[in-house]
Amino acid sequence: MNTATADRRLAAARAALAEERFETARRLAMACDDDGAALVLHDALARLGDLRAAMAALDRAGDGFESAIRRLDDLHRASAYHGFYRGSPEAARGLSYAEFLAGRHAERACAARHVLEAITDA
Repeated sequence: MNTATADRRLAAARAALAEERFETARRLAMACDDDGAALVLHDALARLGDLRAAMAALDRAGDGFESAIRRLDDLHRASAYHGFYRGSPEAARGLSYAEFLAGRHAERACAARHVLEAITDA
């Protein structure tokens, strides 16, 4: 796909997200391949309620401030939602809910450090 087409799709994905057409934004963002599309994809998936997929989309987004702040928010929501634990790899490995929360707390602390690093690097 050429750059002009990718830019149009990304602009359309951002517009769909702003208009709260989250499934359309998700499909358009999945057709693009850059950091901005990964952030749009994350936001669409999060609004659709697929937190696991939203967190996975951030892995494509790089380490900038925008992805760091989203990761911190996702980790906060994931640790506050008991249902997230039930389907987690930690639960599959037999860890308790308390152990799951301890791991999420450590991940949130790491994400917070990334946010601070992104702020100081800007």
